[in-house]
Amino acid sequence: MRMKTKSQAQFFGFVVVASRMKEYLFNSFGFSLAAVFFTLSCRAADAALPLPYFPEPVMVQLQTRNFNIEMIDRIYDLGFRGFRRGLYWDQIDKGDGTYDFSKWDKEFAHAHKKGMRIIGCLFGNNANYENDPGVGGIQTEAGRKGFAKFAAAAAEHYKDYDIIWEVWTEPNVRTFWRKNTEAVGDVPPAKHNSEAFAEEYTSLVKEIAKEMLAKDPDAFIAVGSVSNFWKPSYEWTEMCFKKGILDCGVKGWSVHPYGVKLPEDSVEGYEITRDLLKRYGRPNLAVLNTERGFSVAKHAGGGEVANEGWSGVSKELALQVQAWHYVRQFMVDQMQGVAATSWYEIDGDKFGLIPDRPAATAAKVMANQLSGFKYVKRLPSDNPNDYVLLWESTGGDKKLVVWTAPPPKSAPDQAQNRSITIDGLSGNISIIDLAGKASMVSGSPAVIEVTAAPLYVAVPGGAKLGEASVMTEKIR
Repeated sequence: MRMKTKSQAQFFGFVVVASRMKEYLFNSFGFSLAAVFFTLSCRAADAALPLPYFPEPVMVQLQTRNFNIEMIDRIYDLGFRGFRRGLYWDQIDKGDGTYDFSKWDKEFAHAHKKGMRIIGCLFGNNANYENDPGVGGIQTEAGRKGFAKFAAAAAEHYKDYDIIWEVWTEPNVRTFWRKNTEAVGDVPPAKHNSEAFAEEYTSLVKEIAKEMLAKDPDAFIAVGSVSNFWKPSYEWTEMCFKKGILDCGVKGWSVHPYGVKLPEDSVEGYEITRDLLKRYGRPNLAVLNTERGFSVAKHAGGGEVANEGWSGVSKELALQVQAWHYVRQFMVDQMQGVAATSWYEIDGDKFGLIPDRPAATAAKVMANQLSGFKYVKRLPSDNPNDYVLLWESTGGDKKLVVWTAPPPKSAPDQAQNRSITIDGLSGNISIIDLAGKASMVSGSPAVIEVTAAPLYVAVPGGAKLGEASVMTEKIR
């Protein structure tokens, strides 16, 4: 196992041993030293992945303009325990066999010291290997080998940091892969989600994985970075799987679940992705959401792709919707077993968690309310749009995260507010809203007013929720 900070090592040891021993003793009655050692070795093999206890899986996108010590401290204070950051080939690889990581070293070291995770996105072109202005992507053997050497140098340079290495961003679309609308020599015209893109990207990944794993056999390589939960994107994913992208030592498949208006609508995309992973022999491969945000404004003059992150509500409601969706996206991802979620982004005009926005407050409240808690399950409901998620801390405390969503594939403001009761939840119940405001309800059972804005509900000690159901009292 690689060295971690002292606090990470202590937390890791406690959580894994305690939770896994409990599972084996009380669930399967198959407890043995061999089982414990197997569990520990499996977790150690994926040491780059965050633990499932919040806020460990909560990450955010950083870019060149805001990649500095001060911003890293700010996002930590907001509750993020990691970030995604691009490493650009042409800025690091000088073309003479030397690699300069000085623009990343200080910040990565600072984050590592704080116990933060890093998704290092390996990205970009380099004229020393491929001189194809206006084309992009990686087209030649020289380009593939040069990029792979750069990736291997990064893996070796940061091998003690347990970085999640992501290969490219959104290689299934012209925005970040090839842009040529006309054929250029042997390079065909670019087309979103094309088999040509799948072939080019898969060939690059195979070369990269070979070189990275030679330098660091424990390197965690995540591939895909697929733009949008749309039918063509699923088809492109399967093209890559058919071409063997999963068979070269990669440990994760990353997605960007744009293209749907509601966080809950991304469930379908996760299910399709996992079905494909199962079909191609990797049912347990880690799935990561390495980019998702919700814009507060429509992109002027843009089409469907340009506005893939816009929720489609009025300007007056947009800021509130962003806060709702911030929390609900993390909740849905945990429901779907997603290993890490990286919010896009921290300070942009449309997507950013600007300090005076409700979403920035919601981020800090979520981190505070769920710190040390792990998602357990969704409680049954008589209404499929009601979400009652049970969370439990390492010490056995329980909380519920409760909201009601609009019908699938509808507008974000179409949720129907309602009053609900939860079997086994009675007495004086403490509730915290997205803004951190506290309130109390009481009764037997307690009646909770739910909306599209999630609530954090404390579960009294000794409450027997079991397989509780949610009963709708009224819809107003």
